[in-house]
Amino acid sequence: MARLQAGETPCVSGKLSGMRVSLLLDTGAVVSVIPDSLWQIASGGDSLERKAGTILLADGRRMCISGVGVVPLQLDRWRVRAPVMVVRNLGVPGVLGTNFFDSFVRTVDW
Repeated sequence: MARLQAGETPCVSGKLSGMRVSLLLDTGAVVSVIPDSLWQIASGGDSLERKAGTILLADGRRMCISGVGVVPLQLDRWRVRAPVMVVRNLGVPGVLGTNFFDSFVRTVDW
């Protein structure tokens, strides 16, 4: 991963089920989130575990949760099965939140 410069959005390039995607690294997000459209591709059409509720976005809006699931995530040569919440629409391709960092990351060195 290239060094992050001041003012740049912290993103990482990865693959979900082999599909290239840029994921926002968000230490203010409690959960990792992807849109329904990406879930359909990454899961191969698997059903979501249904969960009711909403998530609070950084701008104060609430977004309804479609469900939760686990997706195969590859970052460079590193592969994990990452838990995600799925929502109908998202302004970015995906978000890696603190649940991802707590489970898989020891150090973030910008």
